[in-house]
Amino acid sequence: NQDDKPISGTPNYLAPELLSGSANSPQSDMYSLGVTLFELTFNRLPIQLTGESLAEKLEKHQTAEVDFPTQWPPSVPLGWKTLL
Repeated sequence: NQDDKPISGTPNYLAPELLSGSANSPQSDMYSLGVTLFELTFNRLPIQLTGESLAEKLEKHQTAEVDFPTQWPPSVPLGWKTLL
């Protein structure tokens, strides 16, 4: 039963669908890669998991929008945003 499987991984890099018990897929791996590339590019995570409780942090992870820089750095090609 899929519901009996524990969730494992680093929360910031887990695709939101994995937190609700969905199976790992190439898309969830792409999500994790995207988070890693975002962090390497901007030296921060795309979503800040804030909240007092684990439930609040998980809710934020599933509903938050990616926090791209307000002013795009001139050293980063604009096409990179589409990839991220």
